[in-house]
Amino acid sequence: MALQSAQNTVNRAKGRNLALRRTHLSLHNSLLWWGAACVLIWALSGITHPLMSWLGPKQANYQPPAMMLGTSRLPDPSQGVGESRHLISALHSSAEWSVISPEHLKAMASLLVASETEQVSIAKVVPSANGPMLQLTYDQKQPRHYIPLMALAGEPNAPALAILPTTLTPEQVVRSARLEQYDQQQARWLASYYTGRPEAEISTVAFQTEFDGDYPWVNRLLPVYKVVFAGDDQLTAYIHTESLQLAGLANQTRFNLQTVFRLFHTFDFLDAQDNLRVGVVFLAMFCLLGVSISGLGLVLLIRRRKIKQGDRRWHRRLGYVIWLPLLAWSISGGYHLIQAAFIDTPTGLRLHESFDFKEFSTNTQGLVVPESSASDDLAYLDGKTILAASLLNLNGQLVYRLSLSDTKSDEKSDAKHTESSTAERAGQGGEHDHHQQLVKKYKGNPAEKASVYLDAFTLAEVSMNDEVRATELALTFTQLPSELITGVETVTRFGPDYDFRNKRLPVWKVSFDDAEQRQVFIDPATALLVDQTRAIDRAERWSFSMLHKWNMLIPVMGRFNRDVVIVVTLCLLTLITVFGIRMGLARRASARRAEVQGSETAGAETA
Repeated sequence: MALQSAQNTVNRAKGRNLALRRTHLSLHNSLLWWGAACVLIWALSGITHPLMSWLGPKQANYQPPAMMLGTSRLPDPSQGVGESRHLISALHSSAEWSVISPEHLKAMASLLVASETEQVSIAKVVPSANGPMLQLTYDQKQPRHYIPLMALAGEPNAPALAILPTTLTPEQVVRSARLEQYDQQQARWLASYYTGRPEAEISTVAFQTEFDGDYPWVNRLLPVYKVVFAGDDQLTAYIHTESLQLAGLANQTRFNLQTVFRLFHTFDFLDAQDNLRVGVVFLAMFCLLGVSISGLGLVLLIRRRKIKQGDRRWHRRLGYVIWLPLLAWSISGGYHLIQAAFIDTPTGLRLHESFDFKEFSTNTQGLVVPESSASDDLAYLDGKTILAASLLNLNGQLVYRLSLSDTKSDEKSDAKHTESSTAERAGQGGEHDHHQQLVKKYKGNPAEKASVYLDAFTLAEVSMNDEVRATELALTFTQLPSELITGVETVTRFGPDYDFRNKRLPVWKVSFDDAEQRQVFIDPATALLVDQTRAIDRAERWSFSMLHKWNMLIPVMGRFNRDVVIVVTLCLLTLITVFGIRMGLARRASARRAEVQGSETAGAETA
């Protein structure tokens, strides 16, 4: 009796197993053609993504251009009249236009205050082809204005940009010296710097304020200049002048691959009917999910046996390997699609409130640095590499923030740093060096190593640092109470929470314990809210980063080898799909033969 009961239990289990096998096999076969089409479209278009990196153009320089701080004393004012005479003469320096002195900084700040320059969002001294320039951003979507520091002094060897008489008022000086059309020239210089090609080869330059197919929204930075070089490769550099960044670099090969990716991987041709695009892509993802789950069921439910047909044998063998990647790509792709379509994500750069220089002081008397110059106190900065000198409004005090490529205490390593920095900027070192620079680019290799805050008029250090500044800005941007802050930390590497598309490093991450568990990323140099995420955003970013892009492999094997693994997996996925198609065609041919034989047999019996 017990034996009979056990036998009945075994039979019922076999029956359930057989029913599950039939269900999974039926589902797998019914999804064959749609699933095969989806796999081939997404697998082959997915391969174009790493190919864009492998076959696209390479940068000549990976670090931004920089200036050097020289702490020489103020030269004697030249003879002249007018209230701006001392301010202008203070801007005179050596013929080395890449060198900026403390006197430049103090005189420029004084001149801006005296001129009552208004509604400035970002003001900072940056390098250019014609020496250090004060870059003024009034509107985030408009070209930036520039004031040359050297030419204001009437220096004999200075570029003939704004040689001004000393009889002008400060307002007239700023108005006359301001170069409202120089932003394009700055973009041309940066494009030549990053690509290594001479400016003479540039064919067209266009100011771009919107994303498009060639420069999609994933690049984050706007506005940019689209700089196209002459030649069959159509080398194109996208330059973001405010941050001195190369926002994108492409050639005709990369554009072609990008077009294939956009057409067949993200279905961008349906952007005008976004609901239709979301519906089509979601159904395709659901189809692939069904293929992977039913395939996994068959792998688990059908015991291993010797299979004579080669297509069936290899289809089954590859199924043991491919089901998990296909499942991960389907789930993470669908999750990414739904969240992007139906959940608003806070994105885009946000500027801090603009300020007027007239808020600080209008008294220009005595603003020339006296003999007891603060330059002596800045001796530790002499010869340091300056990426930018930003003018900030810190609670009513005008302050310079110097972005240093050297730390304050690295005197012993100066020679080594200079040598390595020169090699990086020159793009030397061969293919291995280029590969190392590319790794640093995607992982994050911030040029800024330290910062210092100085009073704009005396250049005395002020009691401010990036952590405090970032915290204050985060509270301003979010309007949340400080009691909700759970952490403040510097970010020097790209990762799932703050990825390569943001381009800026270093930034500061400020975390809040509010209902949305917000994290904001602040650039204290320009008072920018660079990015922000919520708990729901970070969950989706983690899913897409780990399950779709397999970024967890990068620390183990590097980005290039990760890409190779993905390409090999996509090729195996294509191969197993081809085997499945061949099996389906063979099954269909067999069914037709059986149908024909049945018809012939029926006809013979009737006859």
